[in-house]
Amino acid sequence: GTVVVKDKDGNKVGEVDVKITEPKDETPAPSITDGKEKDEVPADGSEKSLDDKVKNPTDDMTGEVLDKDGNPIEDATVEVDPETGDIKVTVPEGTDPQDGKVVVKDKDGKQVGDPIDIEITDPNAGTPGTPDASNASIVPDPETVIEGQEANPFEVAKDIPEGGKVVVEGLPDGLSVDETTGEVTGTPEKISDWGKDEEERDVEVTVSVTDKDGKEVAQDTKTVTVQRDTDGDGQPDVTDTDDDNDGATDAEEEKAGTDPKDDSSKPALTDEPSVVTDKVTVVDGQEADPFEVAKNIPEGGKVAAEGLPDGLSVDESTGEVTGTPSVSDWGKDEEERDVEVTVSVTDSDGKEVAQDTKTVTVQRDTDGDGQPDVTDTDDDNDGATDAEETEAGTDPKDANSKPEAKPGDDQGATSVDKSGVKDVKPSGEDQNTGIKVTNPDEGTKVSATDKNGKDVPAKIDDNGNVVVTPGEDVEGPITVVIEDEDLDGGKAEVEVGVKGEEPDNQGGSSDLTGGSSLPDLSSGSSNVDWKRCAPAAAGVGIPLLFLLPIGLASQMNIPGFSPLVKQVSAQIDGINRQLGAQNTALQKQLGIYNGPLAQQANQINLMLKKVSPEAGRIGGGIALAAAGALALGLVANACSPNGGSSSSSSSSK
Repeated sequence: GTVVVKDKDGNKVGEVDVKITEPKDETPAPSITDGKEKDEVPADGSEKSLDDKVKNPTDDMTGEVLDKDGNPIEDATVEVDPETGDIKVTVPEGTDPQDGKVVVKDKDGKQVGDPIDIEITDPNAGTPGTPDASNASIVPDPETVIEGQEANPFEVAKDIPEGGKVVVEGLPDGLSVDETTGEVTGTPEKISDWGKDEEERDVEVTVSVTDKDGKEVAQDTKTVTVQRDTDGDGQPDVTDTDDDNDGATDAEEEKAGTDPKDDSSKPALTDEPSVVTDKVTVVDGQEADPFEVAKNIPEGGKVAAEGLPDGLSVDESTGEVTGTPSVSDWGKDEEERDVEVTVSVTDSDGKEVAQDTKTVTVQRDTDGDGQPDVTDTDDDNDGATDAEETEAGTDPKDANSKPEAKPGDDQGATSVDKSGVKDVKPSGEDQNTGIKVTNPDEGTKVSATDKNGKDVPAKIDDNGNVVVTPGEDVEGPITVVIEDEDLDGGKAEVEVGVKGEEPDNQGGSSDLTGGSSLPDLSSGSSNVDWKRCAPAAAGVGIPLLFLLPIGLASQMNIPGFSPLVKQVSAQIDGINRQLGAQNTALQKQLGIYNGPLAQQANQINLMLKKVSPEAGRIGGGIALAAAGALALGLVANACSPNGGSSSSSSSSK
């Protein structure tokens, strides 16, 4: 065009040629602001907002979704909010899971920024942390429970899909399954129709898992073995050497022709030296409960046991075997080994008065957790069950050989298994508590304190075991706290005992009143030596309070006896009804065993064996009274704060 220039009077001065153009748009062009994560878009037609956004959005912006080959996916949509820049994407149902890209376009159809990477997912695969229905499986490992005893919780299924359920048909009475977790708990009821010599029964149960729509996604069978426990002492008959707890071993009853499962049927008592032939089971690497290989050893006699497993030894004067067994040459799949031991008893002149063989079964414990491989469902404690390792072709007894992780294997919720909790020693060593944490993550925390609130170092090792370092001055119990958002209430608390702890001295008053009293046992005394007192009370075969004739008891004042009963009963409950090796074993486990006191108690027990049961029930009889007085003197002497001997004479007045 032409611009005419004029002066102030309007007269033309001249002309200038100019080019006329469109006005320039100063609005910033749209661009893509990258998000922090790669977005997952489910192929179900639902709208998904991406982490990426459009900066400076305008009206009428569009886009398209490309598949892994760069081709547009039909019916997929891309929308951009002109106010916020939010990018919303849909992918139609039926699209295969794959990597894809989102291309954003302006109102003129031009590409804005670089394509955005997305992952197109299967909507039926569940959200992260939620097991896929296709991963649900039955845990086929056999389980063993004891009738009348609370069972350690065990799983029958895993990776239950969200909203799914677990059903178990044929569980032994008293056991039930949590349909949401697949965990079985409870106490198996006593079986009323045991066969005469039947000691365990295999029960086949059918386990099925259904998804949220009720469709079955897994089904299999599993064996639950119920073990008989005739006397209800918690030790199943298959390992109990005295099934009916009548004082005669099963081997003695079989030899005498009496019924080892009927406490009213037992052999006549004999003081003849003999070999205890009952089969004993010990665990490799674990301190064995003391057991007898002979009894009624003559004065000055000796017991010899040839062929004991390495780590075990016999006390030649008592016939008691103690120690920690050790086996170094296990076969690849060997889980237990029977060792035949030859036991002989000689008198003071060296003449053999008894000889026989006894079988000691050593059970393998690959991971050293105290649970033998025959019952452990994860022998090497690598997090994969033995059944899973067998199926995958890996070695269930080698922690370095385990199945490769599958997608979703590590996405389960965190859980805590405290069924295997065990006491720890007061030492500076790292010790496994038996608490197992499944699927811990970065947010899982563990801490521990002793009863005084003192911090105890704790950690979760690579296999999920909670390990503590108690220290020598620790006071139990130790409270272990595992914190994780997946746990009920965000945390789980478990108490761990400390080996060798003495009962707290709580004081108390006497339950017996009368004229006489025992020195140094005032009702409020806090100086009782429980290391001597408890085993003295526990060492007598018949409970001490029932040894005293009624008339004598009514005239005796026994201050300190009430606290003795209250304080020690929690530790030695049942010891008085367990004779011989069981008594000694329990005292040693509690850290209260005292050799000299045990010998004195044995002398009293020999007296008691000669007293008829009728005399014991009636509370009369000179022999029983004498034994009772002697036993009372032993306890008073042991329980005296000054450890003196004067109480023995007082007790016999």
